[in-house]
Amino acid sequence: EKVYDVKSRKAASVPAEFAKTAYMGIDKKDTYATLYFPAAEVNGNTHSYILEVYDTDGNKVGENTVNTEHHIDASGEYYSDYYSIAVGGLKPETEYVFKVYARDWFFNKSATPLVVKAKTLNS
Repeated sequence: EKVYDVKSRKAASVPAEFAKTAYMGIDKKDTYATLYFPAAEVNGNTHSYILEVYDTDGNKVGENTVNTEHHIDASGEYYSDYYSIAVGGLKPETEYVFKVYARDWFFNKSATPLVVKAKTLNS
């Protein structure tokens, strides 16, 4: 019998991916934004989603997470179809790149995030 330690399980885990046609919406304000996106394709291994925010120089300036309704039986029927996540601490009239990744139980991120570029509003 093969025994897996945490490191081996993390390496073998495969996070969910978003559908190729998935896209993300955004509600922009002056110092924060709320992102709206569909769930990743059905995968009982989806623990959470992480939003990363980058400035135009590629520096990460913010992040936030939202957990899924993960269940012990790993059934996809319990998961929501859509999620939203907000991030604050942004500067007014500034362009940002917002990326959302699906994460598995070991916090491995999906290979391809949903991405949207947007400018915050004037204060």
